[in-house]
Amino acid sequence: IINVLSKNKQACTYYSGEVKYLPNQNETPNDIRLLFLDINLIDNSEHPYKEIKSRLVTVLKRVIPENNHPYVLVYWSRHERDKNIIEEIFEDDLPTRKPISYTSAIKSDFFDFEGNFIAEEDDIQRLIQLPNELLKDHLSYKYLLEWENIIHRSSNITIKEIFDNAPDQ
Repeated sequence: IINVLSKNKQACTYYSGEVKYLPNQNETPNDIRLLFLDINLIDNSEHPYKEIKSRLVTVLKRVIPENNHPYVLVYWSRHERDKNIIEEIFEDDLPTRKPISYTSAIKSDFFDFEGNFIAEEDDIQRLIQLPNELLKDHLSYKYLLEWENIIHRSSNITIKEIFDNAPDQ
């Protein structure tokens, strides 16, 4: 997924799910707009509901601060029933970290059982469009994100123009 996002010039941050590599709880909050979340942060085998939920809650507490900006969530899963885990986490355990919208992406459409990315170009385009689908019911947020991207591009152009015209030092 990192390669697909990078190819499409989307900035991303990766967390493996290992607690030692997660942000510290008192650090500056993440600025997450879109979160791709693997339901199973343990390994490629099946695990009991409680074990998966416990790991997800621990990771999400460290990655999504309580005062995070609104964001959308795409979660990877092998099973449609895993939607219940996501709903339960954000209703019962982490209501202050709830996304404004979420959907699933079936893992087997994109990865084989060894974790290798196998998606075809159509699958990749569908994956890239998932956030837009999630935002169609949140137009004001979508417009704010577009505005934020325009400001970012304008800042880049301004910086480039200043340094292109600056005398050598």
